[in-house]
Amino acid sequence: MSSIVEKTKNYVSNLLTKKLTENHLFHNLEHTIETVDAAKEIAGHLGVNKADLEILLIAAWFHDTGHTETYKGHEEMSCQIAREFLENESYPEKKIEHVIKLIQTTKREKEPTNQMEAILRDADISHLGHKRSIKKGGQLREEWRLILNKKFTDEEWYELEKSFYTNTKFYSSYAVEKFDERRIKNLNKLERKMQKTDHEKSFKDFEKKVKKAIKERVPERGIETVFRLASRNHMRLSGIADNKANTLISVNAIIISIVLSVLIDKLELSTHLTIPTILILITCILTIILAILSTKPKVTQGQITKEDIENRKGNLLFFGNFFRMPFDEYEWGMNELMNDREYLYHNLIQDLYFLGLVLEKKYKYLRWSYWVFLYGLIISVIAFITAALIS
Repeated sequence: MSSIVEKTKNYVSNLLTKKLTENHLFHNLEHTIETVDAAKEIAGHLGVNKADLEILLIAAWFHDTGHTETYKGHEEMSCQIAREFLENESYPEKKIEHVIKLIQTTKREKEPTNQMEAILRDADISHLGHKRSIKKGGQLREEWRLILNKKFTDEEWYELEKSFYTNTKFYSSYAVEKFDERRIKNLNKLERKMQKTDHEKSFKDFEKKVKKAIKERVPERGIETVFRLASRNHMRLSGIADNKANTLISVNAIIISIVLSVLIDKLELSTHLTIPTILILITCILTIILAILSTKPKVTQGQITKEDIENRKGNLLFFGNFFRMPFDEYEWGMNELMNDREYLYHNLIQDLYFLGLVLEKKYKYLRWSYWVFLYGLIISVIAFITAALIS
């Protein structure tokens, strides 16, 4: 690397580090270094001579320095910063003009007219040909929001990026070979994201319609959705309670087995451990009993009479109420239920209510078992420590 390129690197790195704000999530030192590396890679494969490579790398280092002063029209400011630095370094005027022209080529509306311009233009957008291109686009979106106060919905941003990916092209032969295939893959990935966003938007619109229907109580499908979701939540909570109870039973059973196998035989020699051992056993047994009570099913008579159904009493939706009924009576009762909207909703409401009562019992015993286990364990540990100290 020539001395002027090294000086340029140090100057620009220091400038961007000190003067760029944290809001520059895309146009920052990292992007500049990536552009310089890409320019060096492309130029190396295209056989650019050392003199031209020096000019190219200087332009690559300076191409975004204008962001330290302004966002819009930063290319012109970048040219001014480059000129001031290079003149102070007594760089030849002809080469300075060449650097300036290269920097101006990074404007989106400019078309490269020679190989050097094509290389810098390709290097500046080389991120389109990398796997993390979509992520880099997200950084640019956030940068625009923070600095320019430009806000985009997901749909608007994906449309904007799709247009950029579609209408942007690489100019040098090596960049086309190296980056264009990945650019197309990123475009396809972006289109899949757009489809996913469309599906999510459709779902949210549908969800809003359902909520509106439930609020207005029409149509009936909206009301039934409420019952379905409520019932599902009740069953999910019941499953959670049973899992917690099973965990408590397993843990305490293990503790009991350990205590019986390890401590019981030693109590004759270590009588001071008798009380702590009894306390831990009582704690575990009470916890297991309460956990079992929380999962114990309630036994019902299992039969609803035809008279109950005719009088619109009883709940045909819970198996505990009909498992002893003859099939023909149950079928008749279900037909009566489905043909009577008021009776149907009464059964649904009743089913939810009694599910709630069952949940209240489960969680009450479960809560007690946790308290017994917690305080019993604390007291037992204190008793063990005290016994050990006294002995």
